[in-house]
Amino acid sequence: MAMMRGPLHLSRRASEQMAERERRYYEMSRYAASKGESCVGLGVSGNAFAARMFAKKLGWSTQERVAQEDVCGIQGDKIVGQYHFGGPPEFRRALLTCLNSVVYPKASRKLEDGHLWVANGVTTLLEGLAFALCDDGDAVLVPAPFYNGFTMDLCLRAGARIVPVYRCFDDRVNVAETLRESYENASQESDSTHSPVRALLLCNPDNPTGRCLTKAQLRECLNFCVSNAVHLICDEIYALSTYDEPGFVSILDLQLTEKERKYVHVLWGFSKDFGAAGVRLGCIYTENTDVIHAIKVQTRFMATSSSTLYRAVGTLQSTASLQEFVDENKSHLRATADRVKGVLAEQGIRFVNASGGLFLFIDLGEFLDAQTWEAEAALTNQLIQAGVFMTPGQECYAERPGFYRCCFASVDDDTLVI
Repeated sequence: MAMMRGPLHLSRRASEQMAERERRYYEMSRYAASKGESCVGLGVSGNAFAARMFAKKLGWSTQERVAQEDVCGIQGDKIVGQYHFGGPPEFRRALLTCLNSVVYPKASRKLEDGHLWVANGVTTLLEGLAFALCDDGDAVLVPAPFYNGFTMDLCLRAGARIVPVYRCFDDRVNVAETLRESYENASQESDSTHSPVRALLLCNPDNPTGRCLTKAQLRECLNFCVSNAVHLICDEIYALSTYDEPGFVSILDLQLTEKERKYVHVLWGFSKDFGAAGVRLGCIYTENTDVIHAIKVQTRFMATSSSTLYRAVGTLQSTASLQEFVDENKSHLRATADRVKGVLAEQGIRFVNASGGLFLFIDLGEFLDAQTWEAEAALTNQLIQAGVFMTPGQECYAERPGFYRCCFASVDDDTLVI
């Protein structure tokens, strides 16, 4: 998009950000949305089943009226008045209960309040970490393919630089050697710009492949980070959205030394596991005092409303109901994923065999006119015209054209059958 220059023109950085938003993926997203019911949207990672169940079973229905003085017994003036940016004590206690009992029951040691901070989503916290850890141009290693939103979260305003690491977790390669090679290449490139590699970002379970990292893979990544003085960011926003073996293993499940704990920063939130992206609630857990303070400084730009936090108290404290919700959601994800995998197999369409997440990474390369990104874009347009939108592989930094992220959980069961 060309920006007009004049006395009322936008800043250069705003123009650059708007240009980023105008990339082809966003144009296709808007076009797909404009087609309404005639286009099945499989390009956004959502969980329609979990969203409905979360609203009905855990008391977040939009039909409910919340009395001014009856939000978990909290007086109305407490809800609308100013509060501590990291969340009121009632909420923080409830969140820790949920994290220790439901999300991270196998953690090597209990999560503690002093290492926890809250914000209005994992996206915001990722950007906050990029600000905290990286100067302009500093590199973050990310195993590829990866969630296309990371380029916005880390690069758009924070100014970090993503270095894709290909085939990092293939069974036939050594994780440490692959990371080391990418690190050395990025470091050589950084020598001239004085922009070092500052972090390794893992999404576990992975987006878009749906793979869960093993304890051995996590240990290799951590060893690499400690050896090279590189931070390890673990985006675990799909921690409860696994449905097959191997199950989810958190970095917090590992036996970590006090030194290793300073390198590890874990993110989790409501958006995916609870199907509650609109609640805007995420958290970071890190035992690095400098990092947690750097996040706190930015919190005035990323705070969640007190009404949301107080309303979440009852939900988070009800660990039995939450576990029932998680189990039912996993069962539905398993059934849906098996159904989609079965249809793909019948059609001879290859895919990465996922065990978690809300999507499958499918290979439509045989339908391309040529093995080029232009041919992939043409196929994407054909799919939209036929009434289906999926995230193209190029947006996920796939190694070759033809892959698509198919978000099977984002639509209801009847639509998926169609």
